[in-house]
Amino acid sequence: MRIREKRNCFKCNKEFSELFRCNYDEKGHWVFLCKPCLNNFKENNLFYQYGGTWKAKKKNINKKKIFLKIPNFIVPDLRTDHAGETGAVFIYKGILLVSKDNEIINFSKNHLETELKHLQVLDQILEDSQKSKLLFLWRALGFLTGLIPSLFGKNAVYATIYYVESFVEAHYEEQIKLLNKKDNLQLRNLLDNLKNDEIVHKIDSLKKFNKSKIIHYFWGQIITIGSKIAVNISKVI
Repeated sequence: MRIREKRNCFKCNKEFSELFRCNYDEKGHWVFLCKPCLNNFKENNLFYQYGGTWKAKKKNINKKKIFLKIPNFIVPDLRTDHAGETGAVFIYKGILLVSKDNEIINFSKNHLETELKHLQVLDQILEDSQKSKLLFLWRALGFLTGLIPSLFGKNAVYATIYYVESFVEAHYEEQIKLLNKKDNLQLRNLLDNLKNDEIVHKIDSLKKFNKSKIIHYFWGQIITIGSKIAVNISKVI
């Protein structure tokens, strides 16, 4: 069975199978807009920048195994991706354990569903011997990364996801640039799809993030530094 996944427009929040990545105000944040919203904002707008078109692809939900040609040099990076998606799943589990806020619960459940799909994909393309030996640690750290901000309210949760996804977006982009377009097109496309999902998560958290405080900035730096350390470790172990 093949299904076509849809995403929500940043502005009207309606689902579409085609969205346009753009920047339309002085804040400089990239967002995905539907065509009607895009037309409303781009006319006579000095801040408008077009950043590409996203189209939903049909996916076979019964597919059990993904076979990809994976160059040996990129395996350590894919190991970090698998470790990172493992941590991401447990971030949302930590949030859901603590939070009683319906908005946060729905937000986390929707994101968790996507992260579980990401983990499943990476689980299929990597052999067990190619995965991190410290998955127990990434689960625990991910769980704490979700649980701790949940104790301090919605903005802390949204700030956490924003900083996590900002790091992940850049991490995937680095790997995409390493891969030759001709010989590794399928793997590039897979990583690009994963990256775009993370961008949507980042935008979703930014959209709901009401007011930034200095404590959120410092927490974000801890997340970023911790993520860099985790990547360096999981590349090797």
